[in-house]
Parts: sequence; structure tokens; C-alpha cells
Amino acid sequence: MAAFSVWQLLANLTRNAASQRKFDALLMADSASGSAPAAQSAGGAEADQKAERVARLFEQYPEMAGWLSIEDTKLDYPVMHTPDKPNYYLRRDLQSEYDAYGVPYLNESCNLQDSDNLIIYGHSIDNGDVFGSLLRYSEEEYFREHPVIQLYTRDGLRQYTVLGAFITDVTPGTGDGFAYNDFVRADSKTAYDTFVSEVRARAYYQTDTQAAYGDQLLTLSTCEYTLPDGRFVVVAVRTE
Repeated sequence: MAAFSVWQLLANLTRNAASQRKFDALLMADSASGSAPAAQSAGGAEADQKAERVARLFEQYPEMAGWLSIEDTKLDYPVMHTPDKPNYYLRRDLQSEYDAYGVPYLNESCNLQDSDNLIIYGHSIDNGDVFGSLLRYSEEEYFREHPVIQLYTRDGLRQYTVLGAFITDVTPGTGDGFAYNDFVRADSKTAYDTFVSEVRARAYYQTDTQAAYGDQLLTLSTCEYTLPDGRFVVVAVRTE
């Protein structure tokens, strides 16, 4: 049993490393020239350089809705969107082959332009890959160090500031559960404000981030294992 456990651990580590290399390679090579990108410079020039490389990936992967990143963290991944194929990238890579990592993907009901809440799902990997690092948002200090989430889209870079982070049980019929992933469009200001209030009430800590009706929200969702069917959720509001 011990030998099998060690083998399984090594197999998982190897598989995880192989999956991560696929993502790392996407932005490391200039798809137009086939060469490595120039050394990154600070500030806006670095963002412009990244935006150019992401723009080429949109051409290469038509189902890519955006590129999600949080500076100085491991979270730096494409976001796929298949409205007619829900959860398609849950266990598939960019070539539609099986991959335990999957690829982060946008809820099929969401629309980048007019949804009040963009919901993106990703796996939580033990070593912090994919959405694994999101769990650090349970710490207020981590939020203070990483308040902004970036989403590169075909229309340009969007920035969202974290509103709150919480866990919830999505088991059907759970009395205290929060159906955060049902909120895509607000029927009214009241509905929007109610959702924001629920996020604040469940949050690990309070932030100064403000969200007003009409401001687009961004919700990142991943698995959480202290609850029967737990989810760790980070909600942010568009600020730029």
C-alpha cells in the first residue's frame, strides 16, 4: 500500500507538471515569430507586451474568451467559453484532449459584454496551480497584497478589485448554501444589491471595495474540501 501511495503521488506530480507546462508555453513563445518574447519591462509596457501575445492566442483558439491573471501569483491562465457545451473544458486541454487540470472556463450563460456577473470556474490544485492559489484569499493580508484581478479580452484589459471571498456548500437542498453561480444578470437594482450584500455577509473579512448597480462583477469559483461539496469563491468588481 505504501509503495502504491508513493507511485500515485509521483504520478500525480508528473501529470500536474505536464499540464502546467502546456499553460506556461502559451505566453513564453511568440506565436508570430516562433521566438521567445523580449525581456519584460515594468509598468504599462509589460502589460502591452502581454496583451499582444494574448491577442495572437485569440486567433489560435477561437473558444478563448480571455486571459485571467493576478500579478505576483501563479494564477495566469486562458479562459475558455463554450455556451453550447457546458463544462466542456472541465477535464480537457486546449486541444480538447483529456487533462485532469482542464482549462478555466466562463459559465455558459455569461456574456462578456452584458452580464452583470462573469463566473469563471477552475480546478484547485494542491500546489497552487490553476485556481489553487485563490484559497489564499481567506487571508486578509493576501488580499491587501493582491487586490486586483486582470482579465484580458478581445476588447482590451479589464481590471477588477476584490470585493470579498467566502466558502459555501453547493449540495442541493443545503439550507445555508449560496447559489452564487445562478446570478448572471440582475433583474433589478434590488437583486444586484442583494447579491453584493450576501457576498459581504459571507466574506472572511470586509474590504473597502464598492459595487454599485451597473458595475460588472467577476466571480472566480473553485473546489474547497472542508465542506461536503464546498466551493471557494472570490468576487470582484470592475474598476477599470
